[in-house]
Amino acid sequence: MKVAICDDDYLTCQFIEKAVLKYAKSNNITVDIDISQSQKALYENFEENTDLLFLDIMLPDSTGIEIGHFLRKHCENTDLQIIFISSNPGYAMDLFKIRPMDFLIKPFSENDITELLEEYFRIRIPQMHYFIYKSRHETGKVLYKDIMYFSSEVRQIHIYLVNSKIITIYGKLSDIESDLDKDIFWRIHKSYIVNKHYISTCKFDSLYLVNNQELAISKSYRKDIQMKIMNE
Repeated sequence: MKVAICDDDYLTCQFIEKAVLKYAKSNNITVDIDISQSQKALYENFEENTDLLFLDIMLPDSTGIEIGHFLRKHCENTDLQIIFISSNPGYAMDLFKIRPMDFLIKPFSENDITELLEEYFRIRIPQMHYFIYKSRHETGKVLYKDIMYFSSEVRQIHIYLVNSKIITIYGKLSDIESDLDKDIFWRIHKSYIVNKHYISTCKFDSLYLVNNQELAISKSYRKDIQMKIMNE
């Protein structure tokens, strides 16, 4: 597991590092940690295979919001999880487009960090599960994390992947919905099921995915989706 910590307060970095190392040792996890105290240092040291980034909202040469937007746009690792560090809890909705995993509100405790690490692995492990499909010509499997969304039309289901590939199988969304992890895949319309990790922006009657694809949210699902967004 590769972890990056970026905060201009070195004591905060050390505190997080110590908590992560303690958690890793008690759970037999190999961990590599990089510490930075500025945007410049983070960009110089950042590696594409970073799994988890603890990122301060306010840095001397930038903001965590700017860095988060940059990483989501330019980092090829779509599995990167970002935990923002702030003394102000009011940033939550401003950061939705960056898809943060969670927030650490200062002052925080070792137990707060432990709970976030538990949450990280709760999210990460299901994403490594497979969706198994059958078509006329093949039977295959695709990782949850590689699926952006499902759409259906005239008894065909199209599986849209992160790499832009489309897999087409026969059936109805209701046939596969019960087989999917509902914590990851959200039904938003009679024709769409989306992987929540690829939602970029959510409006009242539609949402945008990270590839700028807009999908409609039907009236019967709007309240449920808004509640899920607020609880993320």
